[in-house]
Amino acid sequence: MNLKRSLLLTSTVLFIASCGGGGSDDGNNEGNNSSSGSSTQEAAGIYTGTINYTANSDVGQTSDSLVGFVAPSGTVAFLSENLGSITIGDITIADDGSFTGSGTEYDTSGASYGSGTVSGDYGSANQTLSGSSFDNSGTKLSDYNLNYDTQTSDVGASFNQIVGSYDSGEINIDSSGNINVDDGGTCQGTGSITIPDSGLNLYRFTVTLNGGGGCDAPDGSYDGYMSLVDGSLIYLLYNDNLAAYFELQSTR
Repeated sequence: MNLKRSLLLTSTVLFIASCGGGGSDDGNNEGNNSSSGSSTQEAAGIYTGTINYTANSDVGQTSDSLVGFVAPSGTVAFLSENLGSITIGDITIADDGSFTGSGTEYDTSGASYGSGTVSGDYGSANQTLSGSSFDNSGTKLSDYNLNYDTQTSDVGASFNQIVGSYDSGEINIDSSGNINVDDGGTCQGTGSITIPDSGLNLYRFTVTLNGGGGCDAPDGSYDGYMSLVDGSLIYLLYNDNLAAYFELQSTR
């Protein structure tokens, strides 16, 4: 699977929490979350795979491609190629590799329209994630299988890799991970980036948009994650009201 193509075509992405291992050479390692356990830490990375929908899912298709990210915040999301929704929540991986969690689903406009649960197993030997999703009544909606993407995950992360201008100069990232957004009109904002694990191609960020509603996302404060893929930053941002993902082309 071409990871960049999948991220651009899909409308759901999977960010799964872990304790990011190792330190950041930029001095911004978020540290370990002791409640996550060693199995969650071991699962950190980016995954690709498939999802198979049950007849109860009512999505009009039987299967799809799936992309997954394991990050240190405890955030969970699902991204499938044609469904058109982003699901974000939290999971916990036990020492035996089993995991459970819950999440909220957002439609293509970014608005919330449902919640449910996930459960499954992490296979440490082959670095796989597999499991099922359910609605709040316990009805199974899908089964999914994900494999660790070594080529994308193991690129690592540093501010030197992402410093520069993006989106025709409207978004700038400096060498300390600070974000400045300014389109010269009604889209302004500021934010900051941290590196959960310098060994993984995964960045965490916070940003506040306050320019008057001219940005691709409404004014407000957001959390998010991003990865550098083929010179572009693929990122997902979210708050309590919506979730969305974008691609930033470098102009440096």
